[in-house]
Amino acid sequence: METTSMPAAAASTTTSLGDSEAPLWQAIITLIMLVGMLVAMALEVAPADMIMMTTLTLFIPLGIVSVGDAVAGFANTGMLTVAVLLVVAAGVQATGATNPIRTFLERATRLKSGRTMSLPRILLIVIAPISLLSAFLNNTPVVAMMIPVLERFGQRLHIAPTKLLIPLSYASILGGTCTLIGTSTNLVVIGLAQEADPDFSMGLFDIAQVGLPVLLAGTLFMILAGPRLLPDRQGVAASLQRPKEYMTSMYVRNADEGGGSLVGKSIADAGLRQLPDLFLVQVERANSGDVINAPAPETILQAGDKLLFAGVVDSVVALGQVPGLRLAEQGSSSSLELYKLKGDDILIEAVVAPRSILVHRTVRQIGFRSRYHAAIIAVHRHGERIREKIGNITLQAGDALLMVAKADFLKQYRNQEHFALVSQVRQAINLEVLIVIAAAFGISKAMDNSGAADMLARGLLAAAKPTGTAGFYIMIYLATTLFSSAVTNNAAITIMFPVAFQAAVDANVRVDRFRHLQNSP
Repeated sequence: METTSMPAAAASTTTSLGDSEAPLWQAIITLIMLVGMLVAMALEVAPADMIMMTTLTLFIPLGIVSVGDAVAGFANTGMLTVAVLLVVAAGVQATGATNPIRTFLERATRLKSGRTMSLPRILLIVIAPISLLSAFLNNTPVVAMMIPVLERFGQRLHIAPTKLLIPLSYASILGGTCTLIGTSTNLVVIGLAQEADPDFSMGLFDIAQVGLPVLLAGTLFMILAGPRLLPDRQGVAASLQRPKEYMTSMYVRNADEGGGSLVGKSIADAGLRQLPDLFLVQVERANSGDVINAPAPETILQAGDKLLFAGVVDSVVALGQVPGLRLAEQGSSSSLELYKLKGDDILIEAVVAPRSILVHRTVRQIGFRSRYHAAIIAVHRHGERIREKIGNITLQAGDALLMVAKADFLKQYRNQEHFALVSQVRQAINLEVLIVIAAAFGISKAMDNSGAADMLARGLLAAAKPTGTAGFYIMIYLATTLFSSAVTNNAAITIMFPVAFQAAVDANVRVDRFRHLQNSP
């Protein structure tokens, strides 16, 4: 069998993960519970964080992990770093930092002399900035930020969303393999490695020696094979049930208000005709009061025009980034910057309860803002498109209100008879992701303590014995890829890291190479 000698810096990693002898039954029970966890996650019987935390909790009474081991993941630097990156990504989205990318895409693909740019060239222009951005931000918020940008971009070039959104997903994954902070999976692996070997460290770009070639190869494949392999379908929204549609009003800013001006531009030139998941229902003229239903693209906008839009939550919120428009709730002149909420203001969705005092009364009659200290910005009514101004809408049971309110609104009205459901629409920190990551450390510890990791590692060693070290790499890569196809990446790492570590120790090969393999998309 081929072996690779370990350098002095890695000598400390030759100690086995689990020095204490554990009863065989603990290893067997651990493996059975892990299989159950994987099946439950694959079948989506419950949220991933709930399944993993339940599994971890069950290890405690069995004596496989202590309470300290179970909660240690919540103090791990990898998990905390992911939390910080989620906040940074939310800040990037809130400040409109993706606008330069949208501008770059529009300029780089601007058609000249009526010629159409080839799809391979478009894919290259799309993949390059996304992979760069995802190298320094978590994949999930990068994809979330770029989906509306690419949908609008595809509409302008008459390209099916699937031709751009699938490369978006792959580019964000491949870009994330180039730096230590590119994905939460990288940080989880490093956190596990540092727990197993306190002397281990890795620089921000050390992983690029593996990630960069993978990114280049993946980009080349998408450019060459993408035009033939990518499906040519419209968005899935067209084939599924229509998502919840809100109605909201925006006003065209006067030229002296700042923030850009759309006065004198047509609806098409202002970019308001093909907004993703958003439809311009009507235009109400400020001077004459005339109403133009389903306005034509060549309709010229005037100062003070009221534009009535219908769309999903994210699209309604995205209107706050359109230069030259301002949101005026209840028809007043006061404006709200949805992407720059101040202080403890948050975005809340509340459903009017059947026996609420709000039923059959208009928003203005209720005095909603002064009564609840909240500003309604959009209203959804199932099966009906509301055309009245928000202040004139007569509320009905089941109406969903999208509003800006103080954080204590959730606590004050969540269990009141006025609203059947009160929830925060968007949060910078995704607690589900953080709980999954924290639980991953405890489950990995359970595999170590029970001897399950050692059992699986010896099985891998036996299977890969004919091919030597190269066989170990292939086995780890394939096993991790198999798990990742069924469950989340972090859950797959939870299972495979202690196995890979123990296999590397037993075979006397460099442990850091296995860490690179586990970061594969």
